[in-house]
Amino acid sequence: MPNDFFSTVAHAFPFNRPTCSSGCHPPPKPPSPSCSKPPCKSPDPPCPPECKPCPPPCPPCSFAYLTQSGMLEVCRRSGEIPFCGECRLGEGFTRDGGRLQIHKPGVYQAIYTLNLPALKPLDTVFSLQADGRNLPGFILRVCRPPGNGSASFTAQGVWETNCPCTLRLASSRAFKLDSPGPSDTLASLSVIRLTR
Repeated sequence: MPNDFFSTVAHAFPFNRPTCSSGCHPPPKPPSPSCSKPPCKSPDPPCPPECKPCPPPCPPCSFAYLTQSGMLEVCRRSGEIPFCGECRLGEGFTRDGGRLQIHKPGVYQAIYTLNLPALKPLDTVFSLQADGRNLPGFILRVCRPPGNGSASFTAQGVWETNCPCTLRLASSRAFKLDSPGPSDTLASLSVIRLTR
């Protein structure tokens, strides 16, 4: 076939090949974190909704300590453990319906501990969440058949927040555990601010 046929087709249907001279640009970078959006909260309050009042805050302290005694109850699927027992709050922390509110940006260390009574079965996944999002390193799977002795489970880690946030300890399943003594501490949450 003559070469002019291909040249005719090339003129009739030009192919646009992208070249760097027409401008190659890297993909846009993700936006930097902003505090313009308010922290999201769970739509329903944890149960029980009423908590004991905390003592007056300790201004020079940079930690928070929350507990739950006597009973652990998650009253809905993917709910949370309310920390409504004894508590100590330092500057920049408040408690809201069993959750911990952090008001200052910074680097934080958190430790949560679960003390499960003997003979109580439990099969769930716990995760410490900030504004409804799982914090890396804080997921804990618990699978206990009935008839076992008492046991303690702990998860800890460090994370950074650029904005005020609300912490909660979520469970993948609803459950209710009673302890032999009403003052037995079944769950605790400690949070320490590592930066000023």
